[in-house]
Amino acid sequence: MKKLRHSILFFFLGITISPAQNYAFDELDINNVRARFFANGGLFYDGSFPSLGSGFEVPKGSGKSTIFSSRLWIGGVDANGQLKLAAERYNQVGRDFFYGTLDNDSSGSCSIAYTDYFNHVWKINKSTIDTFLQVSNHTLNIPGYVIPDEILQWPSDVAPFVDVNGDGNYIPQIFGDYPKIRGDQALFFVFNDKCDLHTESGGEAIGVEIHGMAYAYNCPIDSALSNTVFVHYDIINRGPFTLTNTYIGLWSDMDIGFANDDFVGCDVMRGSYFTYNGVNVDHAPSQSVTFLAGPYQDENGIDDAFGIGLDESLNGFGFRDGITDNERLGLSNFSYFNNPGGSVESLARIYYNYLQTYQADGSPVLYNGFYNTPTKYMFPGNSDQEYFWGTNGVSVPFWSEETSGNVPYDRRGLGSSGPFTLEPGEVNPFDIAFVYGRDYDGNNIESTFVMKDRIDAIRAMFLADSTSCGGTFTSVKETETIKNKIVIFPNPANEIITVSCSAPAKEQLIELFNVNGQKVLSESLNNTSGKTEIDVNALSSGIYFIRISNRKEIIYVQKIIKN
Repeated sequence: MKKLRHSILFFFLGITISPAQNYAFDELDINNVRARFFANGGLFYDGSFPSLGSGFEVPKGSGKSTIFSSRLWIGGVDANGQLKLAAERYNQVGRDFFYGTLDNDSSGSCSIAYTDYFNHVWKINKSTIDTFLQVSNHTLNIPGYVIPDEILQWPSDVAPFVDVNGDGNYIPQIFGDYPKIRGDQALFFVFNDKCDLHTESGGEAIGVEIHGMAYAYNCPIDSALSNTVFVHYDIINRGPFTLTNTYIGLWSDMDIGFANDDFVGCDVMRGSYFTYNGVNVDHAPSQSVTFLAGPYQDENGIDDAFGIGLDESLNGFGFRDGITDNERLGLSNFSYFNNPGGSVESLARIYYNYLQTYQADGSPVLYNGFYNTPTKYMFPGNSDQEYFWGTNGVSVPFWSEETSGNVPYDRRGLGSSGPFTLEPGEVNPFDIAFVYGRDYDGNNIESTFVMKDRIDAIRAMFLADSTSCGGTFTSVKETETIKNKIVIFPNPANEIITVSCSAPAKEQLIELFNVNGQKVLSESLNNTSGKTEIDVNALSSGIYFIRISNRKEIIYVQKIIKN
């Protein structure tokens, strides 16, 4: 029904939906980072817009960037042993991901009739929502206020929203429903891997639909939040296949200024991989990709702990917290590579190997290149020196690009979470942060220390679901209501409606709206008795909505019928 509603709206507005030549995009720009996101899930750069260049500018307005391009990778094996994979890099030679939804009928088919509506990135600021709520709750009077398009056009079919009256419909005009976002500014986009052939990797489609929300905080007092961009994904398996040995990863081409003088590394305990200048350029920055929480670990009926066993983790989320089967994987693997060779037919297998820290030919990556010890992490420095998690407990020395005698160059990094099982209909979350650091008094190595301090701060805040400026990582907080203490009768009504509240508060306002969202009556709740009678005798017969607010929040909405 909601899809039909959009179609009807487009018809009356005279809008013709046709396949787009390029993917739409928008940018986060509320803090010290300007980051571009595309409707097909592309991060920062898209081959369709080469003139735009890199879309991860930090400091914002400086013209400098630390990430050229980044993309989501997903791969797993079906019951017949068939590899299914979606992975992109620059969209210069092809695509594996496409904007839009998939049919929710276990087929995972592309929802073609509705796809082009999703060639869009929805952008909204928390301040816009806050103003709307203040106006709706009568704590702010703005003459001639019009509900912003960012709220009215929120894609409530797929995007989260606060459903004030709990009826499942998104109607801001009457009920005060509003977008449910993360951070102080958010971008929302929907994409999938099924609407065309995979011409980037050559992999066979999985049938995943992915809801992405990129967000950032406006918190100048906190340098960590001011220099970080977050992305939350909900990855939905719309296809009929159960995938085993599944990995979800993030590939990045990070360029710290000049592209050809970089080193890469990872920090196992912090669940991060990063790039820094391989030469001591004056005050060169460092840039990380941090896995805050990966997909859910397969259920085993145990509250798993931290360690090096099969069901243990050093950098995951939800381990040893007293709750069973809520564990989310962290950074399970990290590898680096330059541009791979081979035909498109062979790339899917190569990419899947990279997701598991294997070499292109499927052989294991050996620690430091010559130890006879397979590793899950390349260049971990000393971040895995306590547990040697990446080498399954085998003691190994410090390892970095410098100790290997490598020459700085244009590096690509790939971190991944896995393995896990992806069932049909299952939704798996994935939370990452792009954390930037720079030491203006030091050198290239000392900038990595600043970055790691900020990673520690970001991980701590994410774990606590609270920021230093009062925000959360889960959503705009939904308001508590006292709806169970409110009774409205009779319904249907002829002449008088009685509103009874067993816990009346000061200045509670009762308003009546018709189905067009027009206010037809307004009265204050009787604070002495808790009961207020409303004369509806003069109203026409039909459906109305009664709304109660306490001048701070909307606390109750109910449909009534006037006979």
